[in-house]
Amino acid sequence: MEKPEVYRLLSQEYIVVLDGDTSHNSSKTRNFMDNVGIKYQILPSRFCDLNAIEHVFSYLKFRLLSKVRSKNVTELN
Repeated sequence: MEKPEVYRLLSQEYIVVLDGDTSHNSSKTRNFMDNVGIKYQILPSRFCDLNAIEHVFSYLKFRLLSKVRSKNVTELN
């Protein structure tokens, strides 16, 4: 049986960067990636500055929440 295209792409051209989440660091996850040949790098815990997506989330949260902020107590109701 041939592997799906995503396995080929991830194993040859990319390195998957994982944050310190326990599901990413589980032996089951690492064993799966090792078995299918996916290259990966696990970031140290609490190093969100190294994780680019955290910067995107921060920006989006700032931009989106700044538009819905209440100006006074009456608007909260």
